[in-house]
Amino acid sequence: MSFPDLRTFIERLRRDDDIVTVEAPVDPHLEAAEIHRRVIAAGGPALLFTNVVRQPGAGSAQPKSPFRLVTNLFGTARRAELAFGDRPLRLIRRLVELAETLLPPTTAKLWGARDIGLELLKVGTRKVPNAPVTENVTSNVDLQRLPVITCWPEDGGPFITLPLVYTTHPDRPGHNLGMYRMQVYDGRSAGMHWQIGKGGGFHYAAAESRGATLPVTVFLGGPPALMLSAIAQLADRVEGLDAGAEDYLGKPFDVDELLARLRALQRRHLDSARSLPLGNGRLDLDTRQVHSAEPHVDPIRLSDRECSLLATLATRPGQVYSRNDLLAIVFPDAENEIVVDTYVHYLRRKLGRGVVATVRGRGYQLGRACGR
Repeated sequence: MSFPDLRTFIERLRRDDDIVTVEAPVDPHLEAAEIHRRVIAAGGPALLFTNVVRQPGAGSAQPKSPFRLVTNLFGTARRAELAFGDRPLRLIRRLVELAETLLPPTTAKLWGARDIGLELLKVGTRKVPNAPVTENVTSNVDLQRLPVITCWPEDGGPFITLPLVYTTHPDRPGHNLGMYRMQVYDGRSAGMHWQIGKGGGFHYAAAESRGATLPVTVFLGGPPALMLSAIAQLADRVEGLDAGAEDYLGKPFDVDELLARLRALQRRHLDSARSLPLGNGRLDLDTRQVHSAEPHVDPIRLSDRECSLLATLATRPGQVYSRNDLLAIVFPDAENEIVVDTYVHYLRRKLGRGVVATVRGRGYQLGRACGR
């Protein structure tokens, strides 16, 4: 599933018992950050502070912030995977698969890839007449009402740490959504800490070179997948993620570089995942069970070696492993490659022949189907 806003994501974490509400008074100057540091070091839950109170003399007439503060949203692989949603990861896996199988293109291959074209048509931004962000509008701005934290004793002041910063290029089409720390100076002004190598920094440099100001729109919160995309800069030229880098706008689109980014993103996700996709199912590495996407289908339990073999194939979908490779990775104590064939047979008997594909003369790879 995907989450349209931060509120729905927090509600999901609450149902999963993966967020703790802190109602005791907490100071945004160093104290909140230290609590966060200890919790994230222990692999703990997200934190929702509902009583952020500044010490007297901290620069605001209103010591208690009227807003809640949430931290450690993406502090574990599980929460990051949950926030990103299954659709983007499914799209990335499909793109990587096509990159390895579509060339040289044929009519049959292109027809078989029509699904990705339909998915890509849904990627990007769209205009709407109104949105929840416009429900409460005020001109009486006081940034010091926000529960902005100071993380380190030698910081220059409090920083907004996860702002979605939207800019457009002052001279030509192109926009950027990035994430840059913002230092709050007072109730009406803040400083943007962006680097020249980032999309927003390029836009600012272009405006500065001609003596112009650069309009900037900042969002706090929003869909968690969008926040992660802005943090990771997953695609420098994908509309709505990070489309402002000058070196990308000024040169032809580098397909090899994009494919390398997609492969790296997929590997980074699969290497840390405890649940791997398998066609229309998934492999749970902790329980060694294969779960079907079909309702009312009992999970299938695998032996330790069956699970290791299937996990090896599923971690690099599209890669062909020779029998000798699999022998070294999964069965280091065995001497004969026939043990690989034996366990492939076991997996096919339990999960169906389509779970492991034979590539003649080369070896095995993850198949496209799972289930009998």
